[in-house]
Amino acid sequence: PQGVPRAGAPPETSPPPPPATNGHSTSSPRHHQSYSSQANQKTSIPSVSRASAATNRSRFGSSQSIPQPTNPSMNFTVRREADRAAIQDTHIHHLRHQIETRLKVSLGDDLPSSLTDGVVLCHIANHVSPRAVSSIHVPSPAVPKLSSTKCRRNVDNFLGACRKIGVREDLVCSVSDVMEPKRTNTVRVAITVTELLRHHVPRNNNSAV
Repeated sequence: PQGVPRAGAPPETSPPPPPATNGHSTSSPRHHQSYSSQANQKTSIPSVSRASAATNRSRFGSSQSIPQPTNPSMNFTVRREADRAAIQDTHIHHLRHQIETRLKVSLGDDLPSSLTDGVVLCHIANHVSPRAVSSIHVPSPAVPKLSSTKCRRNVDNFLGACRKIGVREDLVCSVSDVMEPKRTNTVRVAITVTELLRHHVPRNNNSAV
């Protein structure tokens, strides 16, 4: 009969009507909550605390405060050159003082040039030992500058007097040390004169000649 379902046929039931949307999304509250959570995670930006940033800056410092590597060998060379220059200044100052004090003369600012003609050196040799240099070529008003030959003769006489008085050969300077006014050459001349003055005997001593 009509209205009675057949045996074995599924019941004639219709699915439940969908919930009213009123124009809104049909997603479930669970789906909506998950989407909101994901959106919040995507938009969040990790931040570093100020204390941590300050610690990093103090640990590594700025690029300007990083110490530059130094060269120990270069520092040693600079100190060695400074010490050498100080020793040279001491020798030259001592040479000037000894000559000006003993000969009662005033040398010019350019000490090496004032010694190149050998005149002053011959006088200092005679101060140590009278007549150690018997002949000295000196400038004159007519010829204020000696020729290189006469300068060389004066220097040779001075060096010969040093050897005769008793200066050790290894402490006797060379002709070029006197006639070439260089700083290192003048130091060698100063060493020779210092050793020469060790042989000086004051004239008021009874043993003096």
